[in-house]
This record gives sequence, structure tokens and C-alpha cells, in this order.
Amino acid sequence: MSHKLSPDAYKKLIDEDLAWLAAQPRTLERDHIIEIVKASLNHEYPPPTTPKESDPWMRRCPYCSMMTRITTAGCDHCEPEDK
Repeated sequence: MSHKLSPDAYKKLIDEDLAWLAAQPRTLERDHIIEIVKASLNHEYPPPTTPKESDPWMRRCPYCSMMTRITTAGCDHCEPEDK
């Protein structure tokens, strides 16, 4: 059975691979592999996305200024008294 590594374990393996590659003679192929290996971390473990104000389903909460769904009066982070 296979399972996905944690991001920290994956980064540790990537760092070891990059250290080994850096010690190899410089070639176009080596440089390409280094760039692919560096990009693989964001490909396998993308950074969390944050809601954007341009998203048509999101808006700023008028009470706490957090991004929230349009359908709610407030948000999960605050409980305004006049809700």
C-alpha cells in the first residue's frame, strides 16, 4: 500500500536530492532536473488558497472584515449582536 508523505518529509527528500544534484557536473539536463524537482513541492503540496475579493461568491463580513460567503449575514469568526 502506498500513502502520501507529509509536506515536511517530502521537502526533506527534495532537499537531499537537490544537494546531490548540486554536486554533479553542470549540464543542461541537470539544471532542468533541478528546476523540476524544485517545482514538484508546489505541485504535490500546493499552498493553501485564500478567498479573494474578486470571487463572486465571497464578500467581506461587515462586522469583522473577514472574507465570508455571500449568503451569511456575519461569518463564522464573529457573532454580531444585531444579527
